[in-house]
Amino acid sequence: ELQQKPELMLELSESDRALVAAFDLSESRRPANEAAGREGTSDASVGGRANSESVLSGSNFAFAAALPRQSVRSAEPDVLPELHNATFEQWLANVQDPKYTITRLDDSVWARDDVLPSVVFCGGMGGVSTGSIVRRDGKYVITALVIECDPEVCQTHRLNNPSVPVLQQRIVNANETKHIVARFLPRSHWRRAWFHSSNSCKKASTANMTGRDIGAALSDTIFYIQMMEKLGPAIWTLENVSELHQFFRGKYPTAHVFSMKQHCRLAQDRRRMVLSNRTLFLNRTTEVCTVRDVLGEKKGWEANRRYWMRNAWGYVRDVDSSKGSYSITSGHLQAGASDVGEFGPQHVLTSDDRALLQGYDAPPVWPRKISEGKRRAMVAQVVPPPFAEQLSIS
Repeated sequence: ELQQKPELMLELSESDRALVAAFDLSESRRPANEAAGREGTSDASVGGRANSESVLSGSNFAFAAALPRQSVRSAEPDVLPELHNATFEQWLANVQDPKYTITRLDDSVWARDDVLPSVVFCGGMGGVSTGSIVRRDGKYVITALVIECDPEVCQTHRLNNPSVPVLQQRIVNANETKHIVARFLPRSHWRRAWFHSSNSCKKASTANMTGRDIGAALSDTIFYIQMMEKLGPAIWTLENVSELHQFFRGKYPTAHVFSMKQHCRLAQDRRRMVLSNRTLFLNRTTEVCTVRDVLGEKKGWEANRRYWMRNAWGYVRDVDSSKGSYSITSGHLQAGASDVGEFGPQHVLTSDDRALLQGYDAPPVWPRKISEGKRRAMVAQVVPPPFAEQLSIS
């Protein structure tokens, strides 16, 4: 029926689509797909592709051909052409000079003694991917897979991290996740891998004034911890808001609330809980980075003039404060008024401004059709790249 009526795929649940994806529905089309270098393409391979296509990937995996394939370039013209099963040499060249969007790395990459793999769950727009180290102590740290459920967020992640395979997939349970991860990173390599999760902080955040549900946030966090423990990597880490720390204090080798400014160059007063099955020691810094340092030139602020910023709660702070910005959220955040009574719409910080305060060196590349509100929401939930760098080093 699916061969005759491809539109029926749209009526299937996500789990049913995964089952359908395990079978080649058109033997006659398989050679053509393989010849085109498309074998094993998941719905994460293309920005914004419908969930009705395959949700799994692998070098020996035939995807369901019930629906016509949507080209990544037709969805977003600026996306680099896809590269499937990239070799180590191709990956390294792409990191240095991006020419492709890598959708999967060849298994031979993980057989190298100088490569350590990582996997990121709930990868968001790519703060961990952007910030994580690529090489240290003679080892290459290579991300085998990032899983994220939102198609627009996946699209943004790929645009800014073309060497990182990104899969659009909602994580449902540990067993299904095991099979998915194994398509990108063979299980024999999990015992020396780093797995990280930054599950949604919306339910626990104090900035969520109407939909806060600390119980739901706690359950979600426990789910991701248990899932990573079942997968059994060498080390796992989890990052979320500090409000959840009370439930995990003393229960893991690392269960600590880090003030990010103390560990990296960040113009923001941001505190986050980090959990891990290993004891982590993060480098510390005494460097002070202010809002003016990050936004002053971009905004044209005069050197000897005082400017203020204001958060959604109405609190104000000098842009030269050593505390930096208030914690970045998607809500109302202003900066640049020379007097507290002069704040206006022109002082509202854009998504690019907020990304810079989150530690990005330059404004992210955005898909063309994503609204400003959605951009701000993405930025608010990102792990600041400078902190991700220190976390990956640790």
